[in-house]
Amino acid sequence: MKPTDELRPPRLPLAFFRWFCHPAFLEEIEGDLLEQFQLNAARLGETKARRLFIADILRLWRPEIIFNHSTFAAMKTSAWLRLLALNLLFALFVVLPFMPGPSNKLSIGLSALGQMAGFFGVLTLPLGLVWAFFELRKFRGAAGLKVNHWNNGFYFAIAATLVGVFAYALVTAGLTHDDGWWVTAVSVPIGLFLLWTTARGIGKLRRQVVLKFSPAPLYLLSIPLVVLAAKLWLQDPLAAASRVKAIRQSEPLIAAIERFREREGRYPDSLAELQPGFLLKLPSTSVMGVNHFDYEKTPDAFYLYFKQVHGATIEVVEYDKTQRHHRKGHYFSGETGVANWRYYWLD
Repeated sequence: MKPTDELRPPRLPLAFFRWFCHPAFLEEIEGDLLEQFQLNAARLGETKARRLFIADILRLWRPEIIFNHSTFAAMKTSAWLRLLALNLLFALFVVLPFMPGPSNKLSIGLSALGQMAGFFGVLTLPLGLVWAFFELRKFRGAAGLKVNHWNNGFYFAIAATLVGVFAYALVTAGLTHDDGWWVTAVSVPIGLFLLWTTARGIGKLRRQVVLKFSPAPLYLLSIPLVVLAAKLWLQDPLAAASRVKAIRQSEPLIAAIERFREREGRYPDSLAELQPGFLLKLPSTSVMGVNHFDYEKTPDAFYLYFKQVHGATIEVVEYDKTQRHHRKGHYFSGETGVANWRYYWLD
């Protein structure tokens, strides 16, 4: 074995450590690492010492070593709270149509906005990473950085705003096509206000003479991940729960349809025939993203169904006591867990 004073630690892990470690900690920690490496080599041998050295480097890959505490201390508590609130808001948007409450089209529109933010957010993740790199340079011994439109984030803010405007316009156009011009009447003033607020922030960046930490890239990085997490872990369970809730709400309606058949010898031609003799009022679905129950008469039975938006998919949940379940055009179907009910996913 070589004398321990001639041994050198693995070069690539050491270079990696020198790259990520904050300059304020680099000299002290590197000295400790090298000293420990020599001790391990003398006691355990060079091969095991090199493995332990790599393990020590990986254990040091954590925020308090990469960043000086002043990096995030530069953000005020209010900025952290705004970041948290906006992420929670977008997560709520994704699952809003499945929440209990009065049915309304606004919940579907907000959900589409959340979904679109996640989709376009994935496309802007590289932008967020590069912008975050420029922001973190301000806290990594780069006090001599010049104030320019790259270092102050002006160019990044312009790029992110253009993507946001495109996504917002796309969602507005889609909802207008589906639900009418009232969507545009509501969305345009809101969009203009958001654009005006953003433009004011961009203007401040352009006039900035002293480099300050901007939390903006944290939004670009966190919102797509939060939306993705909501879709992966919240959307399906909540969709299943809303499906069952709407099914339970339909029970008085199904009972009224059967009473109509017993009295009249036929099924009603429409749900309107049930009022007021069999029902004073048609039951609501009590799910925000499910507008109403639909009815279709067949020669010997009937179909009762409702629709809800499940991501980019239209889900039709159908009651058929004959178990024929005729729904066409679906690419997937499944059991609801309730007798005579089945759900279908349509393009």
